[in-house]
Amino acid sequence: MRQIGTIKNRDQAGRLADYMLTAGIETHINADDDPCVIWVVEEDRFQTAREIFEQFVQNPDDEKYQDRAGRSKSIRQ
Repeated sequence: MRQIGTIKNRDQAGRLADYMLTAGIETHINADDDPCVIWVVEEDRFQTAREIFEQFVQNPDDEKYQDRAGRSKSIRQ
């Protein structure tokens, strides 16, 4: 597991995790930390995850990150 960054807003951290999961990247969030620490589980996915993270922090309200909770819930099950 490798850290890709931090996000202050827990809702945004969750949205990013949902988006990454639907892109095939498993993450772990230390939501108790302030800010939330985002980890990528698989080392070989780090670079892609880091790129997605960078795009996300530039525009966390972009439509492409919305409504991923339902899909990610299905994947988790």
